Amino acid sequence: MRSRAPVPPAPSTRRSPTRRQPFAHPTSSSFQLPLFEHLAPRTSVPPPGAAYDDLAAYPHVSTAVLAHHACLIGQAGAAVVDSVLLARGIPVLPAPDGQSYDRLALIRGDPVTVQIKTTSHPGADGRYLWNIACGYRGSPRGRRPYARHAFGLLACVVLPVSAVLFVAPGATRVTLHPRDVPGLIRDPLASLRDALDAIGIDAPQPPP
Repeated sequence: MRSRAPVPPAPSTRRSPTRRQPFAHPTSSSFQLPLFEHLAPRTSVPPPGAAYDDLAAYPHVSTAVLAHHACLIGQAGAAVVDSVLLARGIPVLPAPDGQSYDRLALIRGDPVTVQIKTTSHPGADGRYLWNIACGYRGSPRGRRPYARHAFGLLACVVLPVSAVLFVAPGATRVTLHPRDVPGLIRDPLASLRDALDAIGIDAPQPPP
């Protein structure tokens, strides 16, 4: 009797375990930016130090430099107003974008909106001048007066000496003689008390 040849075993259908690749840390060279990073529009960024190079000698800079960095000058003026009010116990908050005022001050419990204008040099007649208008030249609506009740107080800043003249709203131009600046520095709330009295709000009284 003939013997049968041994049947070879069928190949196994089990898959050998694959070795997992180690996780690529985001800081490694294999990390890919998300898709939106590739699609995001590229914006031009001013070279580092450009504003410092232009403004390091402030206020002894040209009108063109002041105009070019008007946003920074305006922020500096708003910081002066914040300092004057906060240092004297008056809470002040920045306004949301797109409002007709720059700050919201809480004066003896009354919320008062404040529009801030900043200047750096006296005008041709020797006086500091603030033109109280909104908008900008070249915009569709151009420069125009503020609407009535657009803000509760006006703060006019002489930035080089950190002086603030507070004024009741309504004027389209405000001027200040340089001889009056020392008084604003000596008593920063004097003009605030006058302006608040003009709009019918109890002002903080000076210390005895």
